[in-house]
Amino acid sequence: MPDTLTHALFLPLLNQSFEVQVEEDILPCELIKADVYPVREKVDPATAGGRAPFSLVFRGPQDSPFPQNTYLVKHKAFTQPLSIFLVPIGPDDQGPCYEAVFF
Repeated sequence: MPDTLTHALFLPLLNQSFEVQVEEDILPCELIKADVYPVREKVDPATAGGRAPFSLVFRGPQDSPFPQNTYLVKHKAFTQPLSIFLVPIGPDDQGPCYEAVFF
C-alpha cells in the first residue's frame, strides 16, 4: 500500500477520526490538514514513489501526547493499518499535533 499513498487518497478523509496504536493504547486522532508540497523541479518517480510530495497533520487527544515514532494508523477507508512515521509539531488550541511527510 505505501506506493499508493497520495494526497488525493487522504483529502476526502479530512476532519475524520483515525485510530493510532500507541503501545497498548488505541488513541483517536483527527486528520486536520493535508498539503501538497510545491515541486520546483521535476519529481523523479523512482525517488518519489510516482507521487507528488505531501504532508498530513493529525491532532491527538489533549491528555495523551505521544513521542515521535512509527505507528499503526487505522481508518475505515483502509483494509489494513498503515505504518506511518509521526512527528510531534506542537499543540494547537485543541490538542497535540503530529505531522507525517511523504516524499
